[in-house]
Amino acid sequence: HGVEPGPERKDPLWETFLKRHAETLWACDFFTTTVLTSRGLRPASVLAFIHVRSRRVIVTKATFRPTRRWTADAAACLADEVEKQGMPKPTIVVRDNDGKFGGEFDAELAEQGIQGEALPIRAPLCNAHMERWIQSLRRECLDHFIPVGLKHLDHLVSEYLEHYHLERPHQGLGNRLLGDRQAAGHDPPNEGEIVCRDRLGGVLRHYERKAA
Repeated sequence: HGVEPGPERKDPLWETFLKRHAETLWACDFFTTTVLTSRGLRPASVLAFIHVRSRRVIVTKATFRPTRRWTADAAACLADEVEKQGMPKPTIVVRDNDGKFGGEFDAELAEQGIQGEALPIRAPLCNAHMERWIQSLRRECLDHFIPVGLKHLDHLVSEYLEHYHLERPHQGLGNRLLGDRQAAGHDPPNEGEIVCRDRLGGVLRHYERKAA
């Protein structure tokens, strides 16, 4: 029937694709939350990118008008933002089929040597890393607030990103932090007084040994 034996099949499984490209593979998606303004409640959107291998995340500023041009402008800045964080240049960015992406988004990526890859329709598991991060952001942070204006929303997301990158253990990475100390193989001390640090009035908390 023209079907090659398993090892010779031409189309790789999605899991194989992720492992093969994880070092330079990014995924992206929008999330929307309600913001209180002088004109009442309005939906605001943010575009987020996640590096599949390291789980590090880059986000845009929030906007009330997530147009194709705004989305394309975010794509145009991706390579520079990744370079600032000292990570390998992206080669592939996977996305869903949201109309806010469009050809402009892929064109801006192509200008930087990055391939934009549209995911199959109705296949959220193909973007599981990004979907999971958005779910964590909502449950751990945004569900506890009604942001008052875009700047307040940007502040909440920024504080969560700091917590996520430096203080929050990640089950997908063996319950380790994304911070430089543990990434370099230095385990935290196991002696000394334990203290609680918090952000956003105690909504985000983490525990660490008190410095000697």
